[in-house]
Amino acid sequence: MKKLLTLLMAIALTTCLVACGETADKPKEVENMEVTLTFPVWNGPNPVTITRAGTYTGTMLNDLPNGIGKFETQNEAGKPWYYEGEFKDGLFHGQGVQSNADTEELDVGTFVDGLFTPTKSEFYSYISQFEPKFALQEKSSAVIAANDGIFPCTTEEATTAAVALTDFTVQHKQLSKSVDNYLEKLARFQNMTATQVFEEDLYGHKLTQIIACDSDFNYFTVYFDGTIELYDGDVFELYGLPVASSSFSNVGGGTTNVIVMVASIINVAK
Repeated sequence: MKKLLTLLMAIALTTCLVACGETADKPKEVENMEVTLTFPVWNGPNPVTITRAGTYTGTMLNDLPNGIGKFETQNEAGKPWYYEGEFKDGLFHGQGVQSNADTEELDVGTFVDGLFTPTKSEFYSYISQFEPKFALQEKSSAVIAANDGIFPCTTEEATTAAVALTDFTVQHKQLSKSVDNYLEKLARFQNMTATQVFEEDLYGHKLTQIIACDSDFNYFTVYFDGTIELYDGDVFELYGLPVASSSFSNVGGGTTNVIVMVASIINVAK
């Protein structure tokens, strides 16, 4: 009898543990559930941690967003803000889309432990929402993803790889006619003059935007992932990936057409 009682107690305990484990670990779907999440966001060059109350629709596991879902809240100014995509343990983690409450720009791509951490191609896809706006096509994105170590080059090995990927026959007139035919090779342009140079912190990167023209006054917008000793009026040589044609409104009230380039190598004249 004593052995039977011990066996029954062991079975009961095992059943309870299994049942409790299934209850705790079983995912469930929720809709507009009120939650409060704490996560990092970029503030200039560094991330800061914020807490936001909002609603969550999607998969919950262990009382936290896990899996696919959407978190909707407001920013400090009371404007709508959301994240939609993959979650892990209550944090944005994986592929997702995050709105920007102050602009129409979207953060689309990779999130790690709550923070938008774009790959190189995702970073340039985000930049395409800036003025002058352009569409980063799949061919260009694939080249950047496959050769992210040359955008920009920081080693001799990378420089060698970039030069090997360069089509030295490409000229501005060809890109102006149809840039879509030249999205998979770098092009070299010499005697470029920087007319305006801007630098800003963006998602852990230091982004340099260069408005430049060649000796025939053909204009380019060049994006360099990093900081560089280049200033208005400087002359430079560019190895870069043509990604699009675009335009912007100039100070004279007209429109300036540009070829958009992702820089690989910039050699500033001395």
